[in-house]
Amino acid sequence: MPRTLKTGDSGKLKVMDGMEHLVLCEGQDAWGFLVQYLNSEALSEYPKLSRLVQVEDFGGNEQLNTKLKLWSKAPGFQQLKTLVVIRDAEKNANGAVQSVKSAFQQSGLPVPSAPGEIHTGGSLATGFLLFPSCNNQRSNRFGVF
Repeated sequence: MPRTLKTGDSGKLKVMDGMEHLVLCEGQDAWGFLVQYLNSEALSEYPKLSRLVQVEDFGGNEQLNTKLKLWSKAPGFQQLKTLVVIRDAEKNANGAVQSVKSAFQQSGLPVPSAPGEIHTGGSLATGFLLFPSCNNQRSNRFGVF
């Protein structure tokens, strides 16, 4: 089961042994959902998945830049194959996209070009997702872009 790190935890950040993928999400609700999903019956065909993905709460959107910098220097970070950030877009999807891209850039990490796209090329693949879906190319069934 992914390690628990509460927002504001003063303990040292560390990529746990054997983890290949790190998901940084905004808030405890998102963290709880992701941990439950990774360990759910829906993914029972992939029992190793929850042992390869570490899910961590980075706190609020305003903390992403700082936490991403800290994680990029954390012990074990070099062993990762994938880093994904999941956050909400609040009321400004374009601002959220720019904020996430800036956080990747300021951390010296590969910068994904858009939500839902993975930047590859190098040893670390990076990506990010925004909720609700903020892809301006199409709307979802709830009418949210």
